[in-house]
Amino acid sequence: MLDLGLHYIHFPIKTEGQIIGITIGKTGTIARFGKASLIGQFAPGFGYSTNPYSKENNKNLNISTHIGLFVHSNLSLNFPIYKNWYGLFGFGFNHLSNASIQRPNYGYNTLTTKIGTSYLLKQNRVPAQNENYDKSRKYYYHLFGSYFKTSSGYWDGERQNSFGLHSQIERNISASHSILLGCDYNYRKELHPVEKPADEESDNLAHYLGISTGVNWKIGIIDLNASFGAYLLKPWTYSKKTYSLLHSKTYFLKNYYLLIGLKAHKFRAELFEAGIGVKL
Repeated sequence: MLDLGLHYIHFPIKTEGQIIGITIGKTGTIARFGKASLIGQFAPGFGYSTNPYSKENNKNLNISTHIGLFVHSNLSLNFPIYKNWYGLFGFGFNHLSNASIQRPNYGYNTLTTKIGTSYLLKQNRVPAQNENYDKSRKYYYHLFGSYFKTSSGYWDGERQNSFGLHSQIERNISASHSILLGCDYNYRKELHPVEKPADEESDNLAHYLGISTGVNWKIGIIDLNASFGAYLLKPWTYSKKTYSLLHSKTYFLKNYYLLIGLKAHKFRAELFEAGIGVKL
C-alpha cells in the first residue's frame, strides 16, 4: 500500500556535501499502452543536508538548514519481458528545500534517468486516493495533529518545537474535488521569552487560532489540500493577518493518513510540518 524510500545524493562539489532523504508515498498506474504501463510515483518526506550554508561554508546558497522538505517523484514506462520480469525506462525528480524558514534557500533540484529491469513478486493493485472515500457521502470530517520546527529569526535563530491541531469539514463535489472549511491552532513556547514591538509580532512568537477555507484534489496517487485562512487571535498586523496552507496526504489505512505540509504568510513559506490524521 505504501512506498518507503531511502535516498542518497552525493555532489562532486565539496561545499554542497550530500543529501539523505526519507520519503513515504504511493505508486500507481497512470495509463496503459497494450502490455506496457505508465507508472507514476509521488513521495514526500524529509531530507538531511550534510553541509548547509554557514559562516564557514558561505558558498552553499542552496539550503541553510540541515533538515528540509524532500520530495521524490518519478515516471516510468514498464513493459513485460519474460514472466514476472519487466523492462523500464523513466525519469526521476528530487527536490530539497526548507521552505525559506531560513535563508539562503535556492533549493536543490535533481533530474535523473533510469533504464533497467524489475521483478514483480506479487500482483497487487494500488488503489487511487479517491477510493478511500465513499462517493455516496457528502461530508467528511478530518482531525489531524502536526509537529514542526520554527524560529522568530529569519536568517538565523534557535529552532523551537511547535505543535498544531487542525479540524476540517470536507464537502464532496465530485469523486476528485472537495471544498474545505477548517479551524487551525498552533502553539510554540518561547525558549527565551522577550518583549517585542507590536509590529514584529507573528504567530511564530505566540500561539494562534485561525479559520481557513480551501479546496482538495484527489488525482490518482495524490491527495492535496490548499487553504487560505485568517487569524482570529493576534497578530493583527496586515502582513501577518492571513496565512495559507498546503498539505499532502498519504493514506496508510482507509481512514488514517500521514500528512506533510507548508505554511506561508503572503508569498513567503515560513515552516513545514508533519503529522498524522484521521478521517471520520
